[in-house]
Amino acid sequence: MLAFIASKPVCGIEIFYIVHREFNVLLNPGAYGITSLNKLKDETNRSVLKHH
Repeated sequence: MLAFIASKPVCGIEIFYIVHREFNVLLNPGAYGITSLNKLKDETNRSVLKHH
C-alpha cells in the first residue's frame, strides 16, 4: 500500500479503490477506514522520523 501512495499523490477515496482493487478488501469509509488510514499514516511518519 505504501508503494502506491509513494508512487504518486492520491486522495482519500482513491486509496479505498486501490485497496479494493489490489487486495480485494472493502474498507468502510466511516470510522474503521479512516482510523486505519490515519494509523498507517502515523506509523509511517514515526518510521520516517526514526530513520532521519
